[in-house]
Amino acid sequence: MKNFIYENTNIDQKFFIIVVMKKFAYYLSYIFSFGLVYFYYRSKAKSNVLTYKNKLTVSEKIDFDLNDLVNAVGGKENIVSINAELSTLKFVLKKASEISKEDFNMINVYGFIKNNNNLTLVTGDNAQAIAQAINENILKNN
Repeated sequence: MKNFIYENTNIDQKFFIIVVMKKFAYYLSYIFSFGLVYFYYRSKAKSNVLTYKNKLTVSEKIDFDLNDLVNAVGGKENIVSINAELSTLKFVLKKASEISKEDFNMINVYGFIKNNNNLTLVTGDNAQAIAQAINENILKNN
């Protein structure tokens, strides 16, 4: 009788070990496969972010009338030159003392810096399009 019980427990232990090992292998393969998928998509997302950060986004859309901007800086007679950087317009003016911040309320201007005869306006990613349009359409008709 002892022999029979011992043999049955030995078979149960072997069966238990086999079941546990199969579950362990199943869970390990589950973790490993989803881990690979996670790291694959994570690296792909990182490369997309790095690619996006290296590209310069410039808008050509102007949401306001250019004549309103020119009138706000004192008219085309007051403008000596206009330059554009990434998101700023830099005006060199003859008389900057007459200009106030309230003149730019109707125009999409995010920032306003006045220094002597220089005026800097933060307009967003369309600053280059605004400067080009003012130089071509308004100042050349002078």
